[in-house]
Amino acid sequence: MTNWTAVSVTGHRDLTDAQLAWLRPELDRVLAKLRDEHGTTDAATGVALGSDIEFGWAALHANLQLHAHIPFPQQPDRWPYPDREIYRRMLDRCTSKTAYGPTYDPRWFFARNQGLVDFAAERGGVMVAIWDPRRRDGGTFDAVKRAASVLPVIHFDLERLQVHGPGCSCVESLKPSALF
Repeated sequence: MTNWTAVSVTGHRDLTDAQLAWLRPELDRVLAKLRDEHGTTDAATGVALGSDIEFGWAALHANLQLHAHIPFPQQPDRWPYPDREIYRRMLDRCTSKTAYGPTYDPRWFFARNQGLVDFAAERGGVMVAIWDPRRRDGGTFDAVKRAASVLPVIHFDLERLQVHGPGCSCVESLKPSALF
């Protein structure tokens, strides 16, 4: 078995009820498998709404050490109150917190995404991509492309509601050598 000591996440914020209903038990299953069969001990999340928060709770449920990578400290300030409370509760449970900038700037989102890729890559880990492969723009797509070039990627396919292990064609096609 391959040993992946760390796992990071990238994923969409806007998830439907059907996607969430499918995603939650699949995250629990996959993170437990990573822990039990691949030696995973640490997980990193961007603590954004949607995929990142869902991943974070599943990582904590799997007894992984959770590490927060946030673009800037005020990230949740404009979120509705219940979401801000969920964010703060999750941050309280994190082993470490890394902020990429002092205040809002779009570049800090991309820096955070790169930090999540680096977190897993530096530890010989894997990336979880909660991604609809029909979406070919935005931060999640950018992070999946970055991860595909340096990490194995476990794809939670939001179009088909299926989990694909490393080597799936929709992620492999994003590697730089596949683009030319």
